[in-house]
Parts: sequence; C-alpha cells; structure tokens
Amino acid sequence: LWHVKTAGTSYLEALRVVALHEKDLFREIVDYSRERYNTDKATYHVHATLEMVPAPSEIESDIELQREYLELWDDVPQGKGFTKPGRQILHCTFGSVLTHEKYGPLVADILRQHPDTYTQVLDDHFTRHLEALQAGM
Repeated sequence: LWHVKTAGTSYLEALRVVALHEKDLFREIVDYSRERYNTDKATYHVHATLEMVPAPSEIESDIELQREYLELWDDVPQGKGFTKPGRQILHCTFGSVLTHEKYGPLVADILRQHPDTYTQVLDDHFTRHLEALQAGM
C-alpha cells in the first residue's frame, strides 16, 4: 500500500507552466517567494537558504532560472528526483503566492489558458514518480 503525496509537486509543475508561457511573471513569483521564504519556511523541515540560490536578477537566461528553481528532468539522472534548494524555496511559499491578490489569480488564469501544457507537464512528472515507485517494488 502506497500513499503518494503530490500537492507540493503539482504546485511546482503549475509554476513550470507559468515559466514556459509567462517568463516575466515567473521571475516576479520567484522574487516574491524569496521575500516570503524566511517567514514561510517555519512550518517546514528544509535545508535551503536564500544564499544557496542566485536571485532572478542574477540569472539572465529563462531556462537557467527554471533550472535553478524548478529543475529540469534532462539534468536529473534516471531514478533520481528534484532536490535543488530553489525548488524548496518555491514549495515553502506556495500559500503566500496562491493567496496573493495578483499572483494567485494570474497563476490560475495561465493554467486555464494552457491546459494542454499543464496536462503534459503533470503527465511527465507523475509518470516518472510512478515508474520509480514501481521499480522499487
């Protein structure tokens, strides 16, 4: 019997859709998440610090910003998962982002505008998780 907790990763993959379709908004959300992180992480057991990850203003390339804060499957060895500190920063601040008067509605709008991208991103993400679980059985 397995229980697979997916709420946090679903949120992060929603941000991947934002990063793919609204790059400037993704940068804003990362900046806001960095502002909120030291407060929001209080209820999490995490090791990430803001000093471990460059701020968006220090990362010129949009793909590098994704690599630092969401990670890319092409960079992860088979059988491994995402573990970078930038991902922890975004995960811990999901509540602040989704309840923000600007960012919450914009994230929801982008997901509604790009359902095929969201479906594809989630399918890839969960397929990898379920295959890893199956391989370990």
